[in-house]
Amino acid sequence: MKLESIVNAGFMITFSNGRRMLTDPWFAGPAGQWFNFPPVPEKEQQRLFASAPDYIYISHLHGDHLHAPTLGRFSRRTPIIIGSMNTPQLKTRIRDMGFLDVREFAFLQVHEMDGFRMAIFPDFHGSSEGHNRQISYDLDTSMYLWDCGDGSTLFNAADNTITPEDGAVIAERYGKPTVAVLSCAGASLYPMAMISYAPERKIEERDRQKRRIITKFADLALRLGAQRVVPSGGAYVLGGESAHLTRYLPHPSSAELAIAAIEAGLPRERLCKLYQGDWLDLATLEVGANPAAAFRNFTEQERALYAELLVDHRMAASKPSKRFDWRQSIERSAAAFHRIRRGYGCDIAADVIIQAVPDEVVAVPESSTVSWAVPGSLYVRLRLDENAFLFQETPIAPERAFTRFVLNHSLLRMIMTREHNWSGAECACLIGVERAPDVYNPHLHRLMMGFVI
Repeated sequence: MKLESIVNAGFMITFSNGRRMLTDPWFAGPAGQWFNFPPVPEKEQQRLFASAPDYIYISHLHGDHLHAPTLGRFSRRTPIIIGSMNTPQLKTRIRDMGFLDVREFAFLQVHEMDGFRMAIFPDFHGSSEGHNRQISYDLDTSMYLWDCGDGSTLFNAADNTITPEDGAVIAERYGKPTVAVLSCAGASLYPMAMISYAPERKIEERDRQKRRIITKFADLALRLGAQRVVPSGGAYVLGGESAHLTRYLPHPSSAELAIAAIEAGLPRERLCKLYQGDWLDLATLEVGANPAAAFRNFTEQERALYAELLVDHRMAASKPSKRFDWRQSIERSAAAFHRIRRGYGCDIAADVIIQAVPDEVVAVPESSTVSWAVPGSLYVRLRLDENAFLFQETPIAPERAFTRFVLNHSLLRMIMTREHNWSGAECACLIGVERAPDVYNPHLHRLMMGFVI
């Protein structure tokens, strides 16, 4: 088996019999307000589009994994492999693009393929910190591959919420993989979109998050026992109205990962950073470097400077086909939200307060909070322990524990009409967050995916 890095979570896997699988392709244009960094050259994009992979694996529906402009350039007859999730969104999105062969694989089972075997894992937990899920919403998946020809094995975690303890279980039940591809950056709004944090607080939280990610990465690598560990994910910057937040992204550098690996007892030679076009032969552990790969060992400063070039690439807001009925749409979205909340048994003594500000207002500023009384704002309150909602055009004062979401009118409309999704908008830092108490609740963020018409 041979692993070629493209960018972010995108890899081309070539099995010993010549079959090829492309994973999570995103390299042609932005994913919302995310832009590839390092960028993939046009010539390389054309080579990949002409590669005609035998299979494409999509781990989940975030735009940097399910990227319609990239995926749409491949043959609609290409088999698309996904996990058999308990929600239809991923399968529906792919089929709506015209793909004719969408294969849902049952979780945790080993499936026989053409010259290789494959297993797909569901969400491990409610968050990357190991919270148990209270909201039964499948979002992420991971995969394990066996090459029947050369005997090599590959575990690709993608963005899944795996812990070191999960890694130990995988190594015991499925075998220690030859190579493990592990995320070294999460898809999150924290701390970038915390509108009550000053810049100094965001930097402090960014560095704390980086230390947590690095420690987990090294521990997970040790528990899996892979001969080589390939860092993935985090190969992006924020553009448009979110560009100024790029410097707060908690993405460790290659040097930081290497130091952490050594301190954790992971032999330095087992860490294998691949840049665009680099490859790793799993049978021999030989590595090939692409001499044309740009931005090797880039710094946070280089990444932030690149983001500044993208500040004019703002999100395009669609135009409603007729006069949009806010009250009716919010009422229907609130009803859908509460149906899901009840179905998942969510009963929390807290409120969600949504503040939709006019489109010309910056919803997630860098160094100041957003006033509760921005003229032209719309306000929604959802209770998490009763079937109630409140909609009005004047500020809603918090009465108990709350999470406040701030976003623009157009974005809220597009989320409710399914032209955008809540999770993707959060990850793009298009939604500002304030919470009291200031405690992360991963279940709430999954539940917000149900606020749609």
